[in-house]
Order: sequence, then structure tokens, then C-alpha cells
Amino acid sequence: MRACGNRGRRGRCGKSAGRFVVVPADPARPPSSSAGPDEDGGRAGSAAREIVTALAVLVVYLVFTHAFSGDRATSDANGRALLEFERWARLDAERPLNDLLVRHEWLGALAAWEYATTYVIGTFGFLAWLWWRRNPAYEWARNTLILVTLIAICCFAIWPTTPPRLLPGEGFTDIIAMHHPPATWGSEVVSAGANPYAAMPSLHIGWVAWIGVAAVRARCGPFFLWLCTLHLVVTGLVIVATSAHYIVDIPGGLLLVPAAAAVERARTGLALSLIPIPEPTRRQPLTHPALRLKQPT
Repeated sequence: MRACGNRGRRGRCGKSAGRFVVVPADPARPPSSSAGPDEDGGRAGSAAREIVTALAVLVVYLVFTHAFSGDRATSDANGRALLEFERWARLDAERPLNDLLVRHEWLGALAAWEYATTYVIGTFGFLAWLWWRRNPAYEWARNTLILVTLIAICCFAIWPTTPPRLLPGEGFTDIIAMHHPPATWGSEVVSAGANPYAAMPSLHIGWVAWIGVAAVRARCGPFFLWLCTLHLVVTGLVIVATSAHYIVDIPGGLLLVPAAAAVERARTGLALSLIPIPEPTRRQPLTHPALRLKQPT
């Protein structure tokens, strides 16, 4: 609660002289608190909730991977269809880029490591930074990242696609298997849970594009936005040159972000529509003892 008196002049909180304007405090709200993702609990509790949410998304991914993996023949046919479309449209740049990494082994090693690490570190590092700084964009960023991932998982289940590096008879070199960076296909843990026939759309591109959009919403500076753009371009070149994705997987991955944003907008609108609007009531006199202020004489 605060009271502002005005004697003969206009004050901060009142408009007319000789009156008190009383602004009662909301007893249900603490006097001062930093708005943020952990407003309803401590930092530890907030972190625990976020970890549980991430694990739930991982469980959904594993369930869809093993329950809707499809057969290899269908995945190969879908991959060949994309490759034939690219050849028809003269977009098939995968082979020249792939050959470049084969000729320059050091460049192939860098590309393999970039493929395996930067999109994961960048995505979850940026999300953690938003959470830690209590950025107002955090909730939107978290929800859209979850939706980007879930939409991609549904696409993988509906339309499994063999990537170029695993497509028989096309002559692509598996750069990732050649250099075998950590957390990639071939290691025991990843092979048990990952879906190798998930080329379309590119979740690498979806996540990296999400970083850029979330950075704009979080009002990050121009230098960071420039880094996001550079990261997106490099990731696009890497996923194609390593023969992990087709060219057309890139626009497919980019479309994941506006699709997720549209779903989040619809979800937010539905949630707001379900909030009951209280009936207007007659204004009651202020009876709280703290509000019984006497007019100065």
C-alpha cells in the first residue's frame, strides 16, 4: 500500500490537491520479486521442472522412434524420391560438397564435429541462458522448442527418409562414420535410441533456426544475431556436405519454426479463452484498518 498527499500542487500519485489517493497492495503478491520462469518456486524447483519436461520429450522421441520406425524399403524409396526431385530441379549439390570433404580430410573432420556438437550446445546453452537470466522470452522459447521437436518427430514417423549417406547405390561417403565424433550414429548409446532414417525435415536446421528467432524475441544484440545467421549457414552446408541430409531438408527444417510458433499462438489463445472473466460488482468501501487514513486539517 502507498498513500500520496498533495497540498496545493500536483503530485506523483494524485491529481487533485487536498486529497489522498490510496493504492492498496495485493496481499497475495510479495512486496517485490523478480519476474521470471521460477516465479512460483525456487531456482532448484524450477530447474527440476525444466529437466523433467526435457526428459518427457526424450521419452516421446524414443517411443516414436521404436514404435513408428517403418521399414527400410520405404525409407529408401522416400530418400530416392527427394534425390530425383533435386536432380530434376538441378538442386543436387550434395555430391560435389561430399567429394570436397573426402579430398580434404581435415575439413571433413571439422564438419563431422560441427554436425555432432554445435546445434546441441547452441540450442540448450541458449535456452539455459534465457532461463538463468529470467528473460521474458524464456517461456515462449521453451514451448516453441518443444513443439519444433515434436512436429519433427511426427514427420519422421509419417514419412521416414533415408539420408544420402545411407542410401544404397548412390555413391555418397559417410563423413560422420569416417571421423566418428562423439554422440553420433555408431556409438552404442546413440545407436540404441536414435533414428537414422530421419532426414526430412532437418532437425539440425530447425533447432539452429529456432535459436535465431528466439534471440530476436529475447532482444539480443546485433552481434549475437549475426552469429546466429552464420551458424545457420554453416550448419546448412555441413549437413549437406556430410551427406546427412538432402538440400530440400533445409527448407523443411526452416518451416518447423513458424509451424511451432503458430501452434504456440493457438495454444496461448485457447488458454486465455478458458480463463473465466469475473462478474463486475459494486465498489465496496475500504474497511481495512490500514486504509483508514485521516484527512489532514
